Amino acid sequence: MENEITENEMAENEINKRIQKIALDILLEIDKVCRQIGVKYTMTSGTLLGAVRHKGFIPWDDDVDIAMTYDNYVKFREEAPKLL
Repeated sequence: MENEITENEMAENEINKRIQKIALDILLEIDKVCRQIGVKYTMTSGTLLGAVRHKGFIPWDDDVDIAMTYDNYVKFREEAPKLL
């Protein structure tokens, strides 16, 4: 049947969910560090779209998209390794 999900598709779905969980953990750690050192950033692209439209990740998305100004990036590069 056309609407049946194959075992392979189910496995890919599970793998993607695990990747998204890891990506979320990384994003939460980045957020924590940014708050501690006073760095401002924003979610962009698929990450922002997923947060607004899906209240999480876009189902097929497997990365995290963030942006910050160059000054914030320099500060993050200098300060974040001390906290990670």
